[in-house]
Amino acid sequence: TPTEEPTPTDKRTGRPRKSFSNDAASSTHAQYVWITMWQRLSNPFIRLNQTQSYLTSKWFKALLAHRLFTSGAELTYSYDGLYPGHIQTTSFQKALLAIGSGVAALQDPYRHDMVAVLGETTGHLALINLRERMKNDPEGYTILTERPRIRLSTLDLEKMASLPDESFGREYLRFLEDNKVTPDSRAEVKFVDNEELAYIMLRYREVHDLLHTLLGMPTNMLGEVAVKWFEATQTGLPMCALGALLGPLRLNASRLQSLFTSLGPWALQNGRRARCVLSIFYERRWEQSLEDLRRELNIKPPPLTLMQYSDAAVSQSKRRKQRSVEGLSDRVQHSARVRLVKQQRLAQPVQQQADPLGPRHNLQGNLLPCVAVGIVAIIAGQHPRLTVVA
Repeated sequence: TPTEEPTPTDKRTGRPRKSFSNDAASSTHAQYVWITMWQRLSNPFIRLNQTQSYLTSKWFKALLAHRLFTSGAELTYSYDGLYPGHIQTTSFQKALLAIGSGVAALQDPYRHDMVAVLGETTGHLALINLRERMKNDPEGYTILTERPRIRLSTLDLEKMASLPDESFGREYLRFLEDNKVTPDSRAEVKFVDNEELAYIMLRYREVHDLLHTLLGMPTNMLGEVAVKWFEATQTGLPMCALGALLGPLRLNASRLQSLFTSLGPWALQNGRRARCVLSIFYERRWEQSLEDLRRELNIKPPPLTLMQYSDAAVSQSKRRKQRSVEGLSDRVQHSARVRLVKQQRLAQPVQQQADPLGPRHNLQGNLLPCVAVGIVAIIAGQHPRLTVVA
C-alpha cells in the first residue's frame, strides 16, 4: 500500500505550510525577479539625480555670492526676515499686539511706539489699497521705485533755510523748529509681512509732519485730531480711524465745538477730494509755494475760525495764569501778615491796665456771668441730677 507523504510543517511555528501550485510559484518568482532588476537599474539614476540637485544648489549659491562680491555689495549683516528689523508674527500674535497697543495708546496718545504697533498690526488691507493707488500714479510709482527717505541726513537744512517765506520747504523747516520735532524720531517698521507694504507704512510716518504743514495744523491735541480725521479719510488706516474717534474725548467743550462745527467738516472734505498724499515726491517740491502745492493737491487752507480760536485760547490761558498767580501771591501775603501779628502778640508781655471807670464798671462787666451761675444753681436745686453740671 502506498504510504502518504507527511505534510511539511514550519519549523518556527510548527504549523503546516501552505502548498502552492507550480504555476503560482513560478509567477511569484517572476515578479520578484522583475522588481529586483528594476531596483538595480533605477538606483543609479536616482543617485545621479540627487547628486545633480545638490551640485546645482551649491553652484547657484556660489554664483550668487560671487555676483554680490564682484558688484561691491557689502554683506555687513544677515537677517532671517523680509527686511532689516522685521519680526515674523502670526495672526493671533498680531491680534494680541493690536489689543495691547490700542489700550496703551488710548491711555497715552503720545506713546508713538504703541501707535506705530497698532498701525502695523491692523493696516494690511489699507496698505494694499494705498499701494495700488501709488502704482496708478506716475509720481507715486517713482516713489515706490526709488524709495526716498525723509531724514535729517537726506535734508539740506541750509538750503531750506535760505528759501523764501511761504515756500513749502521753508514752512516745513519752521514747523520743525517751532514744535521742536525731527523726522528722525519716526520708528522703523517691524510687523508688516511684506517689504513693499512696509516701505509704504514708513513713508506714511515720514509724511505725517508734512501733512501738518500742508494743513496748517499745530501739534496740540486739537491739531492732531484734525490731522487724524484727514488721514482716516485719505488712507483708510484703522489706526487713524481709531484716533479720529477717540481723540475728541480728550478735548474740552470749546475745542469740541470748534472741531465739530468748522475744523472737522473741513478735514473730512479735504481728505475725500484730495489727491493721494503718499504719491507726492515732496523732496522735489521744497521750492514750490505752499499755496500752489495746496491747489495742486486740491486742499483748501485751514478755516479762519481755527486761527481766531487759537489766538483767543492763548490769550485767555495767559490771563487765567496771571490771575491765578496774582491770587496766590495775595493769599501768601495775607497769611504772612496774620502769622506776623500772632508772633508779635505772643512776644509782648501781658499788661493789666486799670479801668478808668472804676470798680462799678467792673461789677457791671461781671454781672452777666454771675447771673448765669445763679440760674444754673437754681435749676440744679430743683433737679438734683443737674448738680454735677452746676
